[in-house]
Amino acid sequence: LKLTPYAETLAAELSPVIEQLADIVNQQTKFSPETMDTHWVIAISPVAINALSAPLFSLFKAAAPLASLKITPWTQQTQSDIAAGKVFIGINYPVIERSALASEKLIELQSFAFVRKKHPITTQYAALEDFAGVEIASMISPDWNDEHSLALDLMTQKGLQAKIGIRSELLDTLVKITEQSDMVLPHTNLFPLHNYPQLRPIELLVNVSA
Repeated sequence: LKLTPYAETLAAELSPVIEQLADIVNQQTKFSPETMDTHWVIAISPVAINALSAPLFSLFKAAAPLASLKITPWTQQTQSDIAAGKVFIGINYPVIERSALASEKLIELQSFAFVRKKHPITTQYAALEDFAGVEIASMISPDWNDEHSLALDLMTQKGLQAKIGIRSELLDTLVKITEQSDMVLPHTNLFPLHNYPQLRPIELLVNVSA
């Protein structure tokens, strides 16, 4: 497996986190990743799974070459599965609702809006006011924004008009619709733009990512 430069950057950012996690587990269970040959399950939010899967797999196989890994999307069942030991670790926005689970911040995210190449908003940077009247292609991250869009909430708070055009957990679906319309897709710097060159990023001057 050869990582892209983008994935290598994410792997470098995540490596200290994985090492810290291994240290914590080792203190509790005498964890020896280089010799373990068990099956591990990691759940990742739909918002991050495209970007994080390859670097996480690379780090995991380097640390535990004999083990097998399953990467699955985070669902509304994931917290229960972590508590029951069916999932080793989950990566999502801060959504912990169960006292039996612990959480650790991984990385700080930057908010972006992704639009088609010829979208009417042509600037590289934009404030919420610049998106007044748009339709939003909203990415669903289970347990975090099942019933709402942070982008729409923030615009409503500012008295700006906007509406949800489409909501989905599937990034490909949102991208296909965004590239054929003037919809705006809020996301983060985890967006795998190298896979979707038909879109361009607009950096947001406020933290919005769904």
